[in-house]
Parts: sequence; C-alpha cells; structure tokens
Amino acid sequence: PMSTMGWPWPEDFPETVGLLNSFNPTSLLTTAREIITLWVSRMVMFNRYFMDGQLPFDDVFIHAMIQDGHGQKMSKSLGNGVDPRDIIHTHGADAMRFSLTQMTTDTQDLRMPVDTICPHTEEVFTPEFITTPAGHTVAAPIQQSPGGDGKTMVSMYGVATGQVEPSDDQPLARNTSPKFDVGRNFANKVWNATRFALGSIQLDETTTPSDPVAMNTTAFVDQWIVSRLAETTATIDKALANYQFNVYADTLYHFVWDDFCDNYLEAIKPTVRDTPSQQVVLGAVLDAVLRLMHPVCPFVTEALWANVVAARGGEVAGLDLGDRSSLELLVNAPWPVLDESLIDASAAKTFDRAHELATEIRRLRSQRAVKPKQQITVHVDAKVQELIDAAGGMIETLAVVGDVYSSDDELPQVSSAIAFEGSQVIVSDLVEEVDLDAEAGRLDGVIADLEGTIKNLEGRLSNEGYVKNAKPELVQESRDQLAAAQADLAAATTAREALS
Repeated sequence: PMSTMGWPWPEDFPETVGLLNSFNPTSLLTTAREIITLWVSRMVMFNRYFMDGQLPFDDVFIHAMIQDGHGQKMSKSLGNGVDPRDIIHTHGADAMRFSLTQMTTDTQDLRMPVDTICPHTEEVFTPEFITTPAGHTVAAPIQQSPGGDGKTMVSMYGVATGQVEPSDDQPLARNTSPKFDVGRNFANKVWNATRFALGSIQLDETTTPSDPVAMNTTAFVDQWIVSRLAETTATIDKALANYQFNVYADTLYHFVWDDFCDNYLEAIKPTVRDTPSQQVVLGAVLDAVLRLMHPVCPFVTEALWANVVAARGGEVAGLDLGDRSSLELLVNAPWPVLDESLIDASAAKTFDRAHELATEIRRLRSQRAVKPKQQITVHVDAKVQELIDAAGGMIETLAVVGDVYSSDDELPQVSSAIAFEGSQVIVSDLVEEVDLDAEAGRLDGVIADLEGTIKNLEGRLSNEGYVKNAKPELVQESRDQLAAAQADLAAATTAREALS
C-alpha cells in the first residue's frame, strides 16, 4: 500500500496525495496462509521501518483454501475450479455468497466436489476423470452427454491445456458444485416466507397499535420468536467480532429456516390476520431478519426489504431498528439492536417441550396416513394440559389438533397412545378404525427403543470413571434422561397392556 499510494514522495504524484494517510493503516487484512511470509510479514516490516513504527493493520484473517473433491487446489490449468459467473447463472449470486460463507471454517481447507453441466441438456452430471502425468485427477478433455444421444462436449481442463477447442457441435461444459444448492434453497425459502408475511400484514392507521408492543401482552409464539431473535443476534454479533463467518452463517440459517419459517410462520397462520399486535411482531422480526442476512445475501434481501418496510407498522418494545422513514436502501439501514431482557429462557424451554409433543403427534399422524387438514382429538392429564395451555395454541396448530379433553374423561375405544414425559397422550380420530395388531406392534417398537435407551444410560451411570471424571452437568443430564426414559417406558407399557 505504501508504494501504490505515493510513498515516499506523494508530491510527485498529485493523484496520490492523502491516500496513504486515509487507507494505511487499515483494520483488517484477509489472506491465505501461503503468503504470510511473502507478503503479510513484509507489509508489517515495511510499515514498522518506514512509517515510524506503525502497524499496517490490526487483525489478519487467514481464510481456508477451497479444494476440489479430490483434495487438489483449484486452478485454471487443471480446469477443476468453478467460475463464479457460472454459479451466478445456475444458482444466483446470493446462493454462492452464502454457501462460501457457510464453508469458511477458519484455516481448515475445504473440499468442494465439482460436477459438470451438459451444454446440450443443462443436466448436471459427474464427469469422467483421468489422471495427468503429474498425478492430478482431472476431467477428461472430451465428455459424453448424459442424455445418451451421442453428443459430446469439451471440459475446462481440455481447453486450458490446448488439447481441444470448443465448437458448435462440441461446446464447452460449465462446472458447478452441489455445495451451492444450500444457498439457493435458503434464498428461495426466505423469498417465499416474505411473500407469506406480506400477505398476512394488513395494518393501517386505524389498526396499528399506537404504543410499542410489549412481550408480556403478546401470544406465546411471539414472545418465543423475539427471544430467539435476541439470542441469534447476540450469537451473530459475537461470531462476526471474532471473524467466525461459518458460525454467523449457520446460526442465521437455523434461525431463519427452522425457527422463523418452519415453526413461527406455521404457528401464527390461524391468528395473524386477525391480530394487529402479532402483525407488528411479524413485520419487525422479518425486518430484522433481512438486516441480519444482508451481509451474506445482499441482493435478495435488498429486493425484499423495501416491500417489508412499506407493509409493516408499529414497533416492538426492546427491538431497535432505527428510524426507517428516510431510508431507501437496506444497505444503509442500521443493524438490529435487541434488549437482553427479551431473551426468555422459560419461553425457550416451554417451546422445546411443546414442539416435541407436536412432533410426536405428527409422527403418529404420518404413520396412520392422516390427511394433512384432518383434525384429531387428544386426551391428556393435567401436566400435559398445562403445557398445551402455556403454548397458547401452538401444539393445536402444528399437530392439527381439534379438541383437547382430560384423560379422566371417558376414553374413546378407537385410539392410539403416545408416551410423553411419563404421561399418556391418547390420540383419536386418526382413522375410523385402528388395527389393534398394528398398534400393538408400534407400541412394542417404542418399548424396545426405550429399553435400549435405558440400558445404555444405566451402563453409563454405573461406570464410576464417567461419574467421577465427567462434568457434573453432563452426569446430571444423563440422570435426567434416564428418569424421563423410565417414565416414558411405564406409560408405553401401560398403553400396550390395555390392548391385551
């Protein structure tokens, strides 16, 4: 940077005056490890010697190298790399950016399997490989079309080495990688989720709450998603501060895909259009999501954000998104700031329990091939009823449950039992009749699995070395798991005996 920005005589190059003071030192240098000695240390020594002892940068981020599926460094001469323009063409710029960020795991090199795109059919296939005299594994210069029509194409390796030339009859094949599918699917998920949210927000001057929506006045799922947003933002802030870009991408992915899209949006479908406060929460959380995503998916988020800002109204107490009235571009919007008080450990625990119960009921629905919109009935004890009430309709929505009755009431003759936290959940209206033999077989399988789990946990806890040397919290977790498995086994055994 010194020689390119006018040092040592900037007056001889007027266009460089002031550049060195503006851009040297900088905060961060990003580089690969093979030029640490050749370039990074040289920049430090030159600055220290000629610039009065100053350092040229505060931090150095040494990124991983991307290899092909055979562990070879990608290079033009081997034709084993992927052209970013090809990935943008097939997957999109955001998909490429997100996938690469998710793969960035400090200095550990990455392997990216390279496939070929047939120019005749646009079909992705694994090319035929050969070994070069130098021992490299590369795509053969001429590849057969997977369409089975006898057409051929030339590979990037063949062109790079001058062995073949592309033509109209034998065009050049493009390279791609399935690694970028994750990014493309993620961008599509966010796009579709935003479309649903925009269709659900119907706020105007008469319906928008005048005061910020407080979490103690909202539905349970709203409290939970805002709590998860606060946790996620804190994790992302820490990851970015430490240059842990894969942690940032993974955290963002699981929050947006699992928490926001699959759980929150599904849970609020029956209520959001009639609940202005929930629409405020939905709009604010989605706005925050797009801001958190913007560094890694700038194009799709920029395209969506203006519509979200135009649709949303009201504010959420403790969630600071700044003044959006004068902003036209997401790139200029401030980063979300959430009050730590929004993190609700109790809501997280209740959600996990409710989600587990809903998952068990949905698994039973799947086994019985129940139609997606067909409502079922459950009978539960007081403990499970308390969970269902605390979840505020979430379980009924996710598991498509119609009526919830006490297990003390008269139970239906045609039903199935689920063991949950030591309680029996009796599920009926699955089908007109239940194959008792099939139900008995299902319960036998559940009992066998629980017995295996109990045996493993008892073996672990009977090991004195484990009990003495393992962390106390891990030992207690094993004991809790054993108690829960034993309670579930008792419930499943009772249900099985009722069929005899």
